[in-house]
Amino acid sequence: MEDPKIILSARSVVKRFYEPQEFEVLKNISLNIQSGEFLAIVGKSGSGKTTLLYVLSTMDTDFEGELEVRGKNLRGMTRKQLAAFRNEHIGFVFQFHYLLPDFTAIDNVMLPAMKLNKRSKEEVREHALDILDSIGLKNLAEKKTNMLSGGEQQRVAVARSLINDPAIVMGDEPTGNLDNRNTQIIFDILCELARIRGQTIVTVTHDSEFAGKCDRIVELSDGRIV
Repeated sequence: MEDPKIILSARSVVKRFYEPQEFEVLKNISLNIQSGEFLAIVGKSGSGKTTLLYVLSTMDTDFEGELEVRGKNLRGMTRKQLAAFRNEHIGFVFQFHYLLPDFTAIDNVMLPAMKLNKRSKEEVREHALDILDSIGLKNLAEKKTNMLSGGEQQRVAVARSLINDPAIVMGDEPTGNLDNRNTQIIFDILCELARIRGQTIVTVTHDSEFAGKCDRIVELSDGRIV
């Protein structure tokens, strides 16, 4: 019987690149992530950490092995099915915020939920306001994102990742473009999500201080967990 605490399970994952020649970037990776865990994936450039994150997040589907999220095996699902599953169950925060600059903060946060179409616009808006309030940005909800600071923009991106109440939030260097103060703000938000709200968080980071504060560190070297 599977452990109900495990929210994501990867088994025997192998990922190859074929250009300029065949190269095995992930080598027989197996990893279990528990519900509510704040996990950092670290490693030198070229170690495979970002590739692993993209496999775990279902954005990269060209791999060997098995991937389960919330007990659902995702192998064999079409790209359309995976996109729908990802939108509902996985939030993502990139190094760059990828906000729509001419939209307000709240409109950016609402977009994934409007696409999911499981709540009315009024309900989505109320939920978005609650999330922005929880990260100290409710007063900027109606401000266009191109008028916000870099740290504020990244906090809006975090809020957007939470709008569909995902099982897992994944971050690809979520503090990579931020100064020390804003890095700490983002880390504190992620910590609160994990430790107070039970949100599962998986991040790739080069920041050893950031990683050292997480619940667990998974280090990759030459495509293997060390």
